[in-house]
Amino acid sequence: MNFKKLVCVILALLILTSAFSITAFASDTVEFVSNQLHFDSKTTGWNNYKKIFCHIWEYGGDSFYAWQSKKEACSDKDGDGIWTYDLDAKGIVFEEDKLYAVVFSNENGLQTYNLLLDSTVIGDTAYCDGTIYENPEDSTKTTQAAFWKNQDKTVFGPELCITSIGNVVGTCVPSVVSKNEMFENFLLNTLENARVYSGKDDQHIIDDVAKEISLTKQEVEEAIYNTGIVVDWDINKSTLSNSGYVPKPPLKPENPFASPDQVRVEWAVDNYKNNVDPELKTNRLYFLMPNGTNGNKCDDNVENGDLCDEYPNSWYNEYAKRASIYWSDTGKLDPYDWPGYTAAEGDSVDVYYADVPEFVDSFFWNNGIIYSTEKEESMLYAAHTTEIPCKYEKGESKLYPEGLDNFNNMIYVITPHSLDVPQVIDFELCVGEWYYYYGDGCYGIEKNGTDFDCIRDDHTHNDNIYVVAGAKEMCESAWDPAYLENRMHYNAENDVYEKVFTDVPIGIHEFTIAINRRFIDPEDFDMNPPKFGPPSWGGNADVTVEGSTVIITFDAKTLEAEVKVIAKDPVDNDLLGDVDGDGEVSVMDATAIQLFKAQLKDIDEERISLADTDKDGEVSVLDATQIQLYKAQLIPSL
Repeated sequence: MNFKKLVCVILALLILTSAFSITAFASDTVEFVSNQLHFDSKTTGWNNYKKIFCHIWEYGGDSFYAWQSKKEACSDKDGDGIWTYDLDAKGIVFEEDKLYAVVFSNENGLQTYNLLLDSTVIGDTAYCDGTIYENPEDSTKTTQAAFWKNQDKTVFGPELCITSIGNVVGTCVPSVVSKNEMFENFLLNTLENARVYSGKDDQHIIDDVAKEISLTKQEVEEAIYNTGIVVDWDINKSTLSNSGYVPKPPLKPENPFASPDQVRVEWAVDNYKNNVDPELKTNRLYFLMPNGTNGNKCDDNVENGDLCDEYPNSWYNEYAKRASIYWSDTGKLDPYDWPGYTAAEGDSVDVYYADVPEFVDSFFWNNGIIYSTEKEESMLYAAHTTEIPCKYEKGESKLYPEGLDNFNNMIYVITPHSLDVPQVIDFELCVGEWYYYYGDGCYGIEKNGTDFDCIRDDHTHNDNIYVVAGAKEMCESAWDPAYLENRMHYNAENDVYEKVFTDVPIGIHEFTIAINRRFIDPEDFDMNPPKFGPPSWGGNADVTVEGSTVIITFDAKTLEAEVKVIAKDPVDNDLLGDVDGDGEVSVMDATAIQLFKAQLKDIDEERISLADTDKDGEVSVLDATQIQLYKAQLIPSL
């Protein structure tokens, strides 16, 4: 080899070595700046875009930057449609073991569906494959799914989500949320909307959703129990699988004073049905557990008020979290010991229920604490009712004078300030009354009650209960602030509360307004001062014509009560449809007919003919419908 050839070989080697060094350096540079996310916009079908944005947030937390701000802008330096988001340049650091989500979007408002990732996904490229999902919040909209090129889509993929109408989209259950929690959240927050817009009944909605997220029928049953949602779903009709289900043990108490073998009442009842008596009949009994507003209040106006320092103001406390139920001496399904079985959570705040066997004669509601003289501290936290019979004999209850054979689907409500102090052991002991339960914390004295008959105490909706108390001649029960027959109902048209008395005798009838079943001194009542002078909490109804109608109204804003007396006039009172005789046809007359047909309230004999609005010779619900149509101006006259 001559000298020139040798020089050429050496130069060639130097060039190759230099090229290798440059390549190695470039490779090192890519590794150094690989703290990036990439997005292949060519797979989206988006056209005429000039900007791509990358919106990242910690799952369940806040986003790093504002939507489509400069900090979220991606770059496409090569112009090949692969957009890069440099996390280092944007000051974003992913913490290990934390879950994040990302959405890519363009300036035209198009965006991808939530894509999950963590620190191990950094450096990967997201792409779209044409999959379109229903928007989880708005079923009328759609969004495009994105995936990672190098990730398992069930681990890091589109977030699995139950949409607003009960469809399941996505591939990846977030690592911080279980499928069971996701399903319970659907029952609590989305089921009602799915009922309206999915076109399916509860059985199919629940089975379809649960199947998509691989829940068994027993897991669905537990979710329904945990949420307390009332659904029309039958485990025996469910098409879901049983495989892989591991039954949970009976609920163990959280407080140190509870019975060690306390279990859920429905678990005990179901176990008894499965192993002893499949024909067991039960009554569903509800309980409104006091939270302080309708339980013992420690003030000078309460009997035994000097003991207030020793008693908690609520059945709820640091050891008591929910209600329990106890019965004994049946010889069949008695709890092992006090406090008995844990009640199930109902469909509203502080509402619990228990399916009690028909053979139980009496029972107690309690707050789940086992108290004893050996554990003196436990007595300060224990609370329960007096023994409650499972039916009313005739004449035993003022609200139900004809008696009740059982209290199925009724709710027991503690009477405010009913604290009693036993002689031997000091604990809170309360009495109450039964009401028909309408659901959603609403109850009343009418079996088939409407919103008009609904009572919601302070504990749920902060609604006050206004009752007219006064002379017996007008109010039937003399000066009784808790007599719910005299409860005032809200008149939305006039923005006042109203009570109508009919067939009031001649005389001057004194009355006052009681609030939450208590007489109130206006000077002590905690409310903003009225704008129009001192409050009028009552007054006199001056009746000069026998059998007149008295209408009492109360303005809860100004605290003023007004009275209107409508003298009984044979001409005016012959108005067709005027069933209650107040001189006008109203929805009150339709209600009177409905109560009459339900055998819950009589119509005066002289007004029966006026209740027959369609003149077919009998009083029926069709007559009530006629009045409602007339008041809605859907028919010209009766």
